[in-house]
Amino acid sequence: MLNPNLNTGGTYSLANTLLKAGTTTTYDQDATSCVINGKFATILASSTTRAAPTVDINTGEAFVTIPDDKGCVLVAGIDAGGALRVAQGGTVDLEVGTLVFKIAPHFPNIPEDFCPIGYVIVKNDSGSDYTHSSTSWTAIDVTFVDVSILPSRPQED
Repeated sequence: MLNPNLNTGGTYSLANTLLKAGTTTTYDQDATSCVINGKFATILASSTTRAAPTVDINTGEAFVTIPDDKGCVLVAGIDAGGALRVAQGGTVDLEVGTLVFKIAPHFPNIPEDFCPIGYVIVKNDSGSDYTHSSTSWTAIDVTFVDVSILPSRPQED
């Protein structure tokens, strides 16, 4: 008898990538493989100081600048070809002079051919603008979170 409740499709990372800031604007991560819509994607090799993507996977354009006292969520992942890609969520306000969001940020849209491996909660209280891939990680407050699949909302702990 056929089981109509089989899990079909599905997108998830098969290993904890230990995603973290590399030097200045780069990423460090362990090797990982992903399943995208039920099919294995090309493996992302382990790397230290992997160049950060310079364009948002959703827009194909440079990342939106995050002004002082604002933040966002960046979702890092692998495309079907095994390349590291990043999607940027919307900019949200921080309470002035703090690292507390006025309203919790949301994840960006996730393309169908993209497997999240982690996300970064970005909080800019540096006194100047932050732009992903061109401003140093050390200039802002960041929290890296590894995932197999994205949770329902970004979580800082």
